Amino acid sequence: MKSTNIRIDAVSYAFEDHLYRTPIKFGGVAVDRVTLLNVAMNVSTEAGKTARGLGSMPLGNVWAFPSKKLGFDQTLAVMKELTTHLAARYRNYREAGHPIDITMSLEHDCIADNRLVE
Repeated sequence: MKSTNIRIDAVSYAFEDHLYRTPIKFGGVAVDRVTLLNVAMNVSTEAGKTARGLGSMPLGNVWAFPSKKLGFDQTLAVMKELTTHLAARYRNYREAGHPIDITMSLEHDCIADNRLVE
């Protein structure tokens, strides 16, 4: 096992909603709120070293998932469902590897999952 390889021990996430003081426009759509996705992951190496990583990003459903048929709440719900699905995939991943290799392996697995491409 390479020293850069890790094993995922725990994955948690939470959503955080915020209202903007003033709406902003993306793709011709006025947006007055944002939902942040906050993620924490605990990992360990075969040598017993442990680390905890934290990340946060906006779920930009207006520009990442533009739709003339689905509303803001519907596209946000799909992105939240995808988050839940991906967190479970990472939680259940048992092999050790480089973080990029783990993500590439999971990306292939998720693309192959028909529920995510319908």
